[in-house]
Amino acid sequence: MNESQRRKYDILLIRLMMISKTIKNNDIEKEKWKYQRYMQDYLATISSVDDNVGRVLDYLEEQD
Repeated sequence: MNESQRRKYDILLIRLMMISKTIKNNDIEKEKWKYQRYMQDYLATISSVDDNVGRVLDYLEEQD
């Protein structure tokens, strides 16, 4: 991770901590928020994997 990426990551973490603090008094809302964050991260990961598998398949087809 380069310096620019690290700064963006740190800013994201600060924002997430601030959001988390605003909902800490309501356990149900906090659990919903955690679940939504988990799903967003999961779907972003799946999308990235899908894109890269497609790139590998395209490369393999070009090699034939």
